[in-house]
Amino acid sequence: PDGFFAQFAAGPVLNMLIVLCIAAPMYICATGSIPIALSLMLKGMSPGAALVLLMAGPATNAASILVIGKVFGRRSLALYLLSIVAGAIAGGLVIDYLLPTEWFTGQMALASQCENVTCCTGQVAVPWFNNACSIALVALLAWAFISRKLEARHNKKEQQTVTDMKKEYKIKGMMCGHCKANVEKNIAKVAGVTAVTVDLSSGIASVEGEHNPQEVIAMIGSLGYEYVEQ
Repeated sequence: PDGFFAQFAAGPVLNMLIVLCIAAPMYICATGSIPIALSLMLKGMSPGAALVLLMAGPATNAASILVIGKVFGRRSLALYLLSIVAGAIAGGLVIDYLLPTEWFTGQMALASQCENVTCCTGQVAVPWFNNACSIALVALLAWAFISRKLEARHNKKEQQTVTDMKKEYKIKGMMCGHCKANVEKNIAKVAGVTAVTVDLSSGIASVEGEHNPQEVIAMIGSLGYEYVEQ
């Protein structure tokens, strides 16, 4: 409601703590928090409390808290939150007590009186600039869509050389169990290969998974064996 934060103007620390309770669970980015802070300042929130929102909001949202707690542990999370809260409140107190309020509220009062077309300096906004930005945005979105389609088509062409079937390779030169194990181990390193079974008596390697046959043949040659077409 209008004037909600104004009733706590006498106690700036309490004002900031209320803002922290609001900002912490909100999922807002650094840019998205700016218009929210401006709107709340127009409703009576102090500039220092607005700084608390701008600092703590993006850094203490629920997603960040969950990630930091899971990756770094509860102790690091507690230190992280403490540093954010203490730094934000300290900065807010500096603004409220050491800087003139007119630095912030004066420009806001002018901005709130602006019309849609005429800015505060009396200059007329340029409508073609807004239209140009809209056209540029639509063009970028279209290019993102088209490039994704082109990339998908390119990937589809590359995958035409890849097989997802079980394929057998005749290998010449394997003599013992060590050769068998060596071939199985190295062919398994080829991208897309999920299983390799080598029959030493027949010299056939059965390879499963979505893989490029040319990569398997190249691997066989690099091991010192010969691939024989069947």
